[in-house]
Amino acid sequence: MRYLAVCVLALGSGLCACSSPQQGADGGAPTVLPSSLLQAPLNDTTGRPLVIADEFATGKKVTLVFWQAWCAPCRAEAPELVAASRKYTSMEIVGVVSGPDDAVDADELERAIRELGLPYRNVRDRALDLTRALEIRGTPTIVVLDATGRVLYRGHEAPDWEALL
Repeated sequence: MRYLAVCVLALGSGLCACSSPQQGADGGAPTVLPSSLLQAPLNDTTGRPLVIADEFATGKKVTLVFWQAWCAPCRAEAPELVAASRKYTSMEIVGVVSGPDDAVDADELERAIRELGLPYRNVRDRALDLTRALEIRGTPTIVVLDATGRVLYRGHEAPDWEALL
C-alpha cells in the first residue's frame, strides 16, 4: 500500500520514469540554477549538510542524479553512474531523492544505496525546492552543472561524459 501511495504522489508531482535525453535545458526549464539554491544546504542521508556551491569551489562540475529507490530505470542506470563517479575526478555526482518524509521510505532508500553500491552522497530534497527549480519531471533525471550553476546537460540517460568534462 505504501508503494502505491508513493507512486500516486510521484505521478501527481510529475516524478515518473520518462523518455529520451536532451542536451542543455529543456522546455522552459532554467538554464542556470538560482544562486539561492546553490547556497542552500541539503542534508545527505547521513544527516551531513551539502551545499552545491561548496562543491563548485573544488573546481569540479556537479552532476545531480534525481532518482527514487523504487524506480527500476534508476536502478538500471546506477552501475554506469557508479563507474562514472570513480572514473571522472573532475566531476562530483550527488544523488537527489525528492519528496517529503512521508513519501520516501528512508529504510528502503538506505537499502537501495547499499545494494547499488552508490559511492557518492545522496541528499533529500524534502521541500522539492531543487526539483521544482530545475523542473524535474521524472526519474531518473541527470543534470550536469558547470561552476556557475549553468545547466550543461539534462536527460533521462547518462550523458557522453567525455564531451561534458
